[in-house]
Amino acid sequence: MLTNILCHSSPPESVAKPQLIEYCRLANTFQEYGDEKQLAEFNNDYKANKSIYWYTCESFLFRLLSKATRQWDVDALLDFGFYVSDLNEQLYQFQKQQFSSFNNILRVYQDYEFALRYAHSRTGLYENVLFIIDINMNDDEMKPFAHIDNLSAFPDTHEILLSMGTIFRIDWIHRVTRVDEYTDHWNVYLTVCHNRDIITDSDHFDLMLLYLMDILCHLSSKSDFINEKMLERCRLYCQGNEVELHKIDLFENNYHSDNAIHEYTKDTFLYRILNRALRTEDMGTILDFRYFIVDLYNQLYKVQTDFDHYSFVVSEGHKLTVYRGQFMSMKELNQLKRNIGRYIIIQTFLSTTLSSDIALLYAGHESQNSVYESVLFVIDIDIQQNIRKRPFANIGKFSHMRHENEVLFSVGTIFQVKSLKKFTSRLWILHLNLYNNDNDEINEIEKYTKLVSLLVTHNQMLK
Repeated sequence: MLTNILCHSSPPESVAKPQLIEYCRLANTFQEYGDEKQLAEFNNDYKANKSIYWYTCESFLFRLLSKATRQWDVDALLDFGFYVSDLNEQLYQFQKQQFSSFNNILRVYQDYEFALRYAHSRTGLYENVLFIIDINMNDDEMKPFAHIDNLSAFPDTHEILLSMGTIFRIDWIHRVTRVDEYTDHWNVYLTVCHNRDIITDSDHFDLMLLYLMDILCHLSSKSDFINEKMLERCRLYCQGNEVELHKIDLFENNYHSDNAIHEYTKDTFLYRILNRALRTEDMGTILDFRYFIVDLYNQLYKVQTDFDHYSFVVSEGHKLTVYRGQFMSMKELNQLKRNIGRYIIIQTFLSTTLSSDIALLYAGHESQNSVYESVLFVIDIDIQQNIRKRPFANIGKFSHMRHENEVLFSVGTIFQVKSLKKFTSRLWILHLNLYNNDNDEINEIEKYTKLVSLLVTHNQMLK
């Protein structure tokens, strides 16, 4: 996800390149890895179509970027943002040119002996390792990669460069102890896969949204450019619909940060486009909408204090219950059954209500729908124990639908699945508890996301 953010939100090269050069000059390792002459050459001669060349030559750029990547130094990676974007784009374009000439399965170590010699070229405390990587050329969802001999500083190495963020599955590891020139090394067999493979096979929830909001809140603030990109996307989505296009014009002329909740709760283009982008993890749309997402998030924070006071007054034993009604497929219900006792993360802003009767209307429990099942969410909140990680609040006085007693939860809210039972022939009851800070694994992830957020904040202050 960070790679996508770097590619979509980096400032223009005219601004970003001086920042990167200053970072490289101040880096602790610069005296070891670089010199002023090479830095001046990069400043004067660098072009986007030379990004692969600069990555493959023996330079400060390769070493500092590799170090930042290995150490997951988010602050440094943000300084490299425009360069990572250029490198990713050049790989993607070069990959498209090469698709017709590759077989379906490509072995990345096209020169086995060269790779083996390189594995044995370093001595000391580390083990010699040869990675043998399979790539499925029919999979169009992977990060870009390309054969870069024509662009590399070392054109005779038969090098294939894979993008930052590429995911590998470890298939097999074994030690080779044959008697010849190159003995005693490890072979590691990998297969390149894409994010959906990991999400489908993993027992853990998708971690991306745990820190998406923290990063968005600290990325560049509102600007005419961001606003125009969002409006442009909305108008493209509503093309040909004069009613919705008129609503976009009204939104452009009248919107301000304090009515983000009101605009979101209307049944219009804004609600539909944003929620579809969040559900499908469409990072381009999410980043274009980020100023509105942050406004909505911040307004929830502002109104939650009044809701906290209200909750203590009306709840029994410091427990508060909210409800949500919706249709779900049997596939979705079966997936929830398999995750009873586990935690789930909400991908959108989740609308609930204090009224079970209103929630039942949305569940459509009296409908004759034969494709989807009616589901009533019953969500318990321990007001006393809950440490507020992400905002939720009663937004009734701000909502476009004031009569619904709506409680809105932020993107990234975590719930524990307690039970799922069929209540009647047409209604299921899904019982959730709001996560209350008692899971060690999630706490460790939260510590990491705070670190990411702090690093992004620091970087933005420098800009």
